[in-house]
Amino acid sequence: MPLAEIEGGAPREDVLLASLVIFMVAFSGLLFNIVGIIVVLKNPILRNSFGTMCLSHSIADSGVLLVFFAWAAPATYVQSMKIEGMLNKILGQINIMFWDVCVYSHLMISMNRLISILSPSNAGRIFSRTNTYLIIAFVWLVAIMHVVPYFWYDQCYVYYSPASWTWNFAETYCGFVISTYTDYYTSVGTFIIMSTVDFATLTLLVFHRKHTYFTTNEQSVKRRKVEIRFFVQSCLQGILFFYEIFNFYYVSTLNDNRWFVFFTSTFAWEICHSLDGLVVCLFHFRWKIFLHNSSVRQQLSPTKSVQNSTSLRDNDESTIRFKTIEHGSEFCVAFNVTQASSTFREDGLEPISLIMHATSHFMRDIETQCSTRNWNGPISVSLFIDQYSVDAVDYIHEVHRCSAKINSKLNVHVVYRKSPYQLECNPVTIKRSFRKCATFNATIRSRERSRIIPPFGIYPINVMRNVARIGAPSDIQMLADIEMVFSEGFALKMKKLANQYIDGKQKNLLVIRRFEVDNKAKIPKDTRQLFLMIKAFRAFEFHHKYFPAGHTIESLWQWFRMSKNTTEPYAWEIDYKSSSWEAQFILHRNDPHNAEFMPTRIRDQQALVYELCRAGYKFLLVSHVFNVHKGVKTKETNLSSAVLTHQRRLRARAFRKFSTIMNATYPDTYKYCGKFIM
Repeated sequence: MPLAEIEGGAPREDVLLASLVIFMVAFSGLLFNIVGIIVVLKNPILRNSFGTMCLSHSIADSGVLLVFFAWAAPATYVQSMKIEGMLNKILGQINIMFWDVCVYSHLMISMNRLISILSPSNAGRIFSRTNTYLIIAFVWLVAIMHVVPYFWYDQCYVYYSPASWTWNFAETYCGFVISTYTDYYTSVGTFIIMSTVDFATLTLLVFHRKHTYFTTNEQSVKRRKVEIRFFVQSCLQGILFFYEIFNFYYVSTLNDNRWFVFFTSTFAWEICHSLDGLVVCLFHFRWKIFLHNSSVRQQLSPTKSVQNSTSLRDNDESTIRFKTIEHGSEFCVAFNVTQASSTFREDGLEPISLIMHATSHFMRDIETQCSTRNWNGPISVSLFIDQYSVDAVDYIHEVHRCSAKINSKLNVHVVYRKSPYQLECNPVTIKRSFRKCATFNATIRSRERSRIIPPFGIYPINVMRNVARIGAPSDIQMLADIEMVFSEGFALKMKKLANQYIDGKQKNLLVIRRFEVDNKAKIPKDTRQLFLMIKAFRAFEFHHKYFPAGHTIESLWQWFRMSKNTTEPYAWEIDYKSSSWEAQFILHRNDPHNAEFMPTRIRDQQALVYELCRAGYKFLLVSHVFNVHKGVKTKETNLSSAVLTHQRRLRARAFRKFSTIMNATYPDTYKYCGKFIM
């Protein structure tokens, strides 16, 4: 920075022009950076550590420009000579702090690009949300430490001189130290390190190709383009950084002309931060981001349109490709990878679709649900996979082809999480099978199931529930877990009653009782067997030891009497219990869906039950029918405990968001349903 005032006053025309230049550059730069901040917040591709660092950088850019806009431009215009006033020194201190944030942000962004390209598998862990916040906090802390000496306002300060149109350090020993060591050397040193990192990143981009889940050549190219775009953005901002420090610390010293010094110091500083914001806008601005309008209701529930079929086309003779679509910002879905051949509408009634979700670990449970007589109706299952468990899709497709019972009932919808920087959903590809179904016996099935690797990661439970509902072939739907076994003839017994109460117009829910039995006990087929097992302490209400508040429904013995005294199921209204209630019920396709932002295993299903209460739905308990879980749960498994530990960090944010949506959407039912507790 220039260390001395330029002698002589400037003509008034020059003063006005200089103040106008400062004002216009600062004003346009603020606009660019504000738009850039909005772009970073709204663009899905920037919902990562790179985007968060860009956000911090843009905020710092805006801080610098705000000082120019609110102080340097007006001071130049009025030519105030109180250059050593306290306000001038404080604003200079603030300006240097924002400048240092920008300096270190450049370095952190370059490091982010290097690690993301050098080791994409570890980048997500290294630059996790928590770590990214810590890095940004560290950058701001270091910047604040840089300006601590500036609190000695008599000796250490930087001020704006309206006469020379430049920022200058104090002409003291302390001013020399802070200008040389904490400003010049740190800026140049940071630039050298940043340039080295960028060169290493460029080398990696040239010599390495990185792959993503469900990789195809096309997708690899797309990801590579995103990586290059982020890197080019980082490099352009680095070039602007070089332009600024080169002009500030070298070019501005080559000539004493007022305009020369102005354009190589003040203007260079200002235009660098303005163009930083413009670069973000140019690389990431999309009109659809600003034109997209999502209501509060849309934040809670996904689109409820029916996916009747999935686009299917042959890639070659050995493979089949299923078209996928985006679900939210994180997931891709291939609907109807298998499709039920029966409609179950021969009697003129709408069938009940059994809604379930699973991973490849539950292949046998899916087969069992389809093979028993308990559910004579369509079954809609969402199957979650990753790059290691794709064989599950091949397996279930083959089972569907070779089993008449499964073929008649099963609709499978494949869900996978998009990888970092993946812009579009790629097709799910399976191997076309030519083997004879007679050879695909129970032994072969068991062997192939044992070879399938379950997916690793947090299971998006509410996404899976919603996908299964969206892809279901009928409007009446029964929500259940994959391991639940239904009483004999459940779907047929409930069909007439469900058509009577669940029509999409009435706000009714048919609640189903749930039970659990000893591992060694047989599954009861009807209420008579269930009654005897409960009396013998072989069957119990679901989770009676682990979580009775969520599953116990009052008047069990009355339910048995009503089931015994009538031949057909019927329903009567019961009260909503509490926000702990995890009821299973039959509902309509158009009824509210699960809130997908709720943490897995923390009130994920209770949130839907609570919302239905807030929406004014009636809970109708049904006689005769029930479902059962094999085994009595007494504690969490190690895996469940690990998931709970991870997801608890999301509890507070999800609670605030859910409560806000509930109170905004259903303001009149809070008193009846009570407070939602997580």
